[in-house]
Formats: sequence, structure tokens, C-alpha cells
Amino acid sequence: MSIIRSLTAGERLAALAGLVAAFAALAGFVPGIYRDAHALVVQSNGQDAATLVFCLPVLAVGLVAAAHGSVRGRIMVLGADAYLLYTYAVYAFVGLLGPATPLQIAVVGLSAWALLATLAAPAAMPREADAAVGQALPRRPTAAFMFVVAALFAVAWLGQIAGAVTSGVRPQALIDAGWPTSPMYTLDLAFVLPLMALTGWGLLRRRPGTAALAGPLLVFTPMLSLGVLTMSVFAAFDGQAFDVVMAAMFSVIAVLGAGLAFRTLSPTNISPTAPQAPHRLNTRQATQ
Repeated sequence: MSIIRSLTAGERLAALAGLVAAFAALAGFVPGIYRDAHALVVQSNGQDAATLVFCLPVLAVGLVAAAHGSVRGRIMVLGADAYLLYTYAVYAFVGLLGPATPLQIAVVGLSAWALLATLAAPAAMPREADAAVGQALPRRPTAAFMFVVAALFAVAWLGQIAGAVTSGVRPQALIDAGWPTSPMYTLDLAFVLPLMALTGWGLLRRRPGTAALAGPLLVFTPMLSLGVLTMSVFAAFDGQAFDVVMAAMFSVIAVLGAGLAFRTLSPTNISPTAPQAPHRLNTRQATQ
């Protein structure tokens, strides 16, 4: 209970989102919970496995660290929470109505309100994170990573959209899933990719607050890539087509992103805060 009391309102909501997501992911393996096309059910099970294996452990470690005043932990929580919001928004907006739908909506709501609560909190967190992360963050490699990822997916998604517009035929993956369109087009092109590009530009220009934004993105991006890879593996074992090029691209993104995240958020690079002030970072410590 002392850990829960030490968390901010946003972190408590993120913890609750993770708890509901754990239940939803486990329930996803129960036959009949998902009522989509078989190909999509298999992919959803892959995403559920990734949530259980990758996201929730990172979220749990981040929450424990955040409760002890670690800025690194708070950044991990933000990245994992963003993953939950993105992943379950896809489920909630295109999945067929079924027993899992209320759980999916709950995760979307809780994770979204967790992010809003964090953004609406006093500005201490961005300042603390910027001071701590800014010393460890390799700015140019991280900026290059952000630019390349944003460009790759912008080209890929816009290419698919253009192909469907000109031919009148949806991409095969959408046909197999029974989707009229992909929510990932909107989520990526409207929000994630512009945010990554702006973050990369801000890192090169050394704009205040950008390093604090880069931290959660470096947690979110490899985690999401690992989720897509897990989905692809589940689909391949089911006999579905396996896109080697896309799998290789996501693998590289996952490895590079995880490496940058580890370099930036390593405990040896970010000093812990004093125990008596769990949500305030000693800026002099962070810059040493």
C-alpha cells in the first residue's frame, strides 16, 4: 500500500490500466472471447502474448521505481502506458463486439486518462526528466532513429493507402482481418509519426523538454515493434503469410530502440532521487 500511496494520480491510473490489460490479455486465449475472423484472432493472441511478456513487466518495474522517486521509472511508466493506449485503441475501434470489448474500452480509457493526468500535473516532471535524461541521451543517434522510423512508416502506410485508392482494392492484410481500414494508419500518421519527427528535430535543436519526451518514445517504440513481431510469429505458425521484409524492419527497430532506451535509462546514467522526496529530482545530482 505504501507503494501505491507514493505514486502520482497518473501512475495509479496506469497501474489500473495494466491490471485490466493483464486480465484482458489472459482472457483473449479463451476460445470465443474474440469473435473476429480467425486470422485476426490469431494475431490478437500474439499481441496479447506481447502485452504479457514485454509491456506489463516494464510497467511493473517502472511503477515500483517511480514509487521510490525514480525519474527513470516514471519514464518507463509513460512509455508502457502509451503502448497500452495504442494497442487497445486498435482492439476497441475495429474488433467485433464481444466479451472482451468492455475490457478493451476500459484499458483505452484508463491509459488515456493516465497520460492526461500526467500532462495536467505540475511541470516538475518534465523539468526533472529533461535534466536527468538529457545527460545520458545520445541526441544525434536518437534523433536519427526518430527520423528514420517516422519516414519508413509514413512511406509504408501512405503507399498502402495510395494503392487502395488507385486500385479500389484493400491491402490483403485488411481483407484477411475483415477490416474496412486500419486504425494504425490514423494513429501513426496523425499522432505517433509527427510526434517522433518533432522530437527528433527538438533533440537536434536542443529544445527544452524534448529529452523528456524522447525517453517514453524510446520505451514505446521497441515495445510496439516487439508486439508486431510476436503477432507475425503467431500468424506464421497458423499458416498465414509471413512478410520477411517487414519482420526484419521491425526487428531492427526493436533492437536499436531498446539499445537507445537502455543507454538513456540505465541506472548508472540516471541518479535516483532522495527517498524523502519521491517525486522531486535533485537536479545537481542528475547533471553530475
